[in-house]
Amino acid sequence: KAPVKELLLKCIDEIFGMKDSELFRLPVDKQIAPDYYEVIKRPMDLTKVREKLEKGRYSMVSKFVADMRQIFENAYEYNNENDQVYEEAKSLEKKFEKLWKKVEKQIEEIPATKPEKEKKAEKAEKAEELAKTP
Repeated sequence: KAPVKELLLKCIDEIFGMKDSELFRLPVDKQIAPDYYEVIKRPMDLTKVREKLEKGRYSMVSKFVADMRQIFENAYEYNNENDQVYEEAKSLEKKFEKLWKKVEKQIEEIPATKPEKEKKAEKAEKAEELAKTP
């Protein structure tokens, strides 16, 4: 696995393990909130984010962060400020942002060097080109 992907998986796993995350782990149940999908145009939950991450669907780290923040935005849009869901979203968002600062620093520390396979493939290509030159 790529080091960045590993860090993002650790991040989502840590969020998943937090008590405040329970309401945000799975898609909102229509039986509990029948009009949710009419009000919320971009539903997002922690399981969906984790699945997208595992399947390599995030081309950029910023898209992962945007999806995480979407979970909180949806909670604020759909719920009232004094609702438990709203309160838990606020709490979890604070924890996520604090954790994200640490993860972001770790990502910045990852060297931007090519993996060994790429280096070997490039060397092989150069060798082939040199062999063709008279």
